[in-house]
Amino acid sequence: MNLKSILLVVCLTTSALAADFARIANPLVDFAGHKEAVLAVEKLRRTRVVSEAEFLCLAREPGTVVLDARSAAMFQRLHLKGAVNLSFPDFTAETLARVIPQKTTRVLIYCNNNFNGSPVRFPPRGRKLP
Repeated sequence: MNLKSILLVVCLTTSALAADFARIANPLVDFAGHKEAVLAVEKLRRTRVVSEAEFLCLAREPGTVVLDARSAAMFQRLHLKGAVNLSFPDFTAETLARVIPQKTTRVLIYCNNNFNGSPVRFPPRGRKLP
């Protein structure tokens, strides 16, 4: 078998595997539902976002929970005094209920995108894909 024949077989096999993979449905992945939720949260977020100065002021008020949504490793490097760590991928109704005492509790959430001037401890996210 020459090199061209081998490459043709590899390409055909890869194409067939990719087609099979694309047909595999995963009921746990609901992209349309995720997109709908993101759009709904975007509208709500506009009414709730505060400046860094307001955040720090509100964080000092009694009964406020400051939630650090970064990884445990980043939380260990540096975090705001009094912050509670719960990594964003771990947000569920149950895990949030453990750190937020009541539904009426003020919760201030921060992650990597919220602080300027400390790229090692708060590396920025959200770079646009090419």
